[in-house]
Amino acid sequence: MTKEELASALLEDMQARLQNPINSMANRNHVGTNLFAVGAFYSSNGAVVHDLANRIDKADRDAFALLEKWELAEPDADMNGRNGYMVLTEKGKAATDRTDFERIRVRGLLREEMLHPRLQGQIYGYFAADDLGTAVFEACKAVEIEVREAGGYAEKEHGKTLMFKALALGGPLTKASDDKSDCEALAGLFAGALSRFRNRGAHTRRTFEDVLEAMEELMFASRLLRIVDERRPAVQ
Repeated sequence: MTKEELASALLEDMQARLQNPINSMANRNHVGTNLFAVGAFYSSNGAVVHDLANRIDKADRDAFALLEKWELAEPDADMNGRNGYMVLTEKGKAATDRTDFERIRVRGLLREEMLHPRLQGQIYGYFAADDLGTAVFEACKAVEIEVREAGGYAEKEHGKTLMFKALALGGPLTKASDDKSDCEALAGLFAGALSRFRNRGAHTRRTFEDVLEAMEELMFASRLLRIVDERRPAVQ
């Protein structure tokens, strides 16, 4: 979940418990700790549980800070507030936006290790943070960069022209077993992918209503990168 999604989920939870004035309060400091039974901290993996609880607590504190910034929640009065307890503001009680948990679930289906190493790290981070347009754009840019570097071309070479040079019959990214039709098909695949997926996001901020669409485009970019690896000239 992104910080914004977690904040929305905490808001929904507090709204759902409004009927009970005590339970409607959440403590911004101990959400993670309260998820685990006391006995868990004395188990053989107690250190792991402690670390997980601390990381959850940190994420929740950041999310509560957002709720305060949005004026949806505030510290409770007096001692409770000083001890970290939060309550909904009138604006927070009336908020109707809901967390899209299905979108979060679907994003979680793509694990970082499923992608080419070039797409792991920052580019996968964009995807995980629900910045899908940036993730796909940067993935396609990575494909172009890798083709250029593997083929030994200057930075001025790019796009369709680059793909048809690098993958032309006898080009630096071809194999001895390739014939003309093989080369044209592969060059068309690369050029078409960049034109379709990257150029659509080059001039406008691309958005994805369907997470699966972005996931498939990232996987496609990952496959193209693996093809480059398979055809990269050996270092002499």
